[in-house]
Amino acid sequence: MSLIQQKVKEGRQLLHEGRFPDAIIESVKEKRLRKDVRKGIFKYDVPFDQIDKVEKKRRAKLLRVQLKHTSYITAKDKFETIAVVIFILGLITAITAMLGMNENLNFGLSSLVTGVALYIIGLNAKMAFENIKILVFIASAAILLEFIAFGWPQTYMEFVYSNPEMVNSTVAGAKVSGLFVMLNGSTPAVYLCMKLMCLFLLLNIHLTQQKFHEEKEKFEHST
Repeated sequence: MSLIQQKVKEGRQLLHEGRFPDAIIESVKEKRLRKDVRKGIFKYDVPFDQIDKVEKKRRAKLLRVQLKHTSYITAKDKFETIAVVIFILGLITAITAMLGMNENLNFGLSSLVTGVALYIIGLNAKMAFENIKILVFIASAAILLEFIAFGWPQTYMEFVYSNPEMVNSTVAGAKVSGLFVMLNGSTPAVYLCMKLMCLFLLLNIHLTQQKFHEEKEKFEHST
């Protein structure tokens, strides 16, 4: 018996006992294989129109749990991406600061540390997602403290404004100059928006997890 078949068998057994097999599904890390396991577990031998009302109600409740679980898994799969995005944001910010383009080194280092920390925490998935609410709180506090401690970040090409000759030599024409000023001026806001987007994705993991657990509890109590 293959690993997938074993997982399907274990999952169907849990369903038979009135329990939702989320742990079994989540133990399969590869998305395509996880999809096959989910499909195998929830495969029915008897069509919906040939079952009695009691079983129809049970399947309807189970479907609601499945949908909530799928939403949670989709959100959870973005955890590593969140860590990588914050790390890259910090790397770009730190490099531009070290090149003397701005004075945003503290922001860069803060993001680098946050990205690495999240990635390391994510290596222990069980711990990470059991404490996702705490991670959301810490991430929110980190962003707030960052701006309290360091203020508003400089534009990423701040050095251009302190060098009139460079402005004249690198920016040709009023249209290009205006575009440069607009794009460069937006970089601090882009930095903040990227941080807030990652925070929102972390919060979404917590919210979808909460909704799934509520629906799972209803299902298991009713069977």
